[in-house]
Amino acid sequence: YNLFPVLQLSFSFQGLFHERMNPSISVVVPNFNGREWLKTAIPSVQAALLQNKVENEIIVSDDGSTDGSAELLKIRFPEVILVKAEKNTGFSGAVNRGAALATKNLLFLLNTDITVEKNYFDAQFRYFLLPDTFGVMGKICDPVSGRVMDSAKYPKWKLSTLSTTLNLKIGDLPPGTNIPTLFLS
Repeated sequence: YNLFPVLQLSFSFQGLFHERMNPSISVVVPNFNGREWLKTAIPSVQAALLQNKVENEIIVSDDGSTDGSAELLKIRFPEVILVKAEKNTGFSGAVNRGAALATKNLLFLLNTDITVEKNYFDAQFRYFLLPDTFGVMGKICDPVSGRVMDSAKYPKWKLSTLSTTLNLKIGDLPPGTNIPTLFLS
């Protein structure tokens, strides 16, 4: 799947990121037996980061893979920081291990089966200049059909119950419109 930039904001905390004018980003890629996907995911995020000329690091948190993922990274992507677990601890364990090594002021989680468009971060970084931004996300589209697979969710109240919409559709809103959402998906 491809990740495309879309302006969708989650709830916020005032002043969470103090270095808004010069963002830097740690990309954390949780991986379990994703050797083949890493061959496309890593170059796509490298190209997007290069286009934005932002200080960055890519961290792959390998979760006990047995498919040669770690070896591939060492050979094809020696600049990538690799943290390995001896056994599979699940998605949250892999994410937490990678995030613990992050040194930049923004954190981007990228699944191994996702590629980002070269201009992905163009639309994302500017929202971190806003003092009330907690997080931003793009929409995930099928690379063949272009169909939206996932995006931010909009809060929906029914009596006293809070739920979410399916995928938020921004329709004909002007570019640059901020849309508060319930959570990042």
